[in-house]
Amino acid sequence: MLGLEAARGLQNFGIEVDVIHRGSYLMGQQQDPQAGAILKASIEKMGIRVHLSKNTTSVLGEDRVTGLAFKDGRCWSMTWS
Repeated sequence: MLGLEAARGLQNFGIEVDVIHRGSYLMGQQQDPQAGAILKASIEKMGIRVHLSKNTTSVLGEDRVTGLAFKDGRCWSMTWS
């Protein structure tokens, strides 16, 4: 929950936000998959992108973070303005 609140707080400052989550649905310890899907949809309606079932294997970038690499072989890149 704190991570989701932090994401919303950053968004309120005009920052584009992505939530990277290891589980197959949000807040898996507190709710079932259906409630997790509803929460995800609500967060995405606010303009926050949610990425589920992502296990980070490395942080990309030399002098600053430019993205993440995941166990499934995919990468996520940050966009800087």
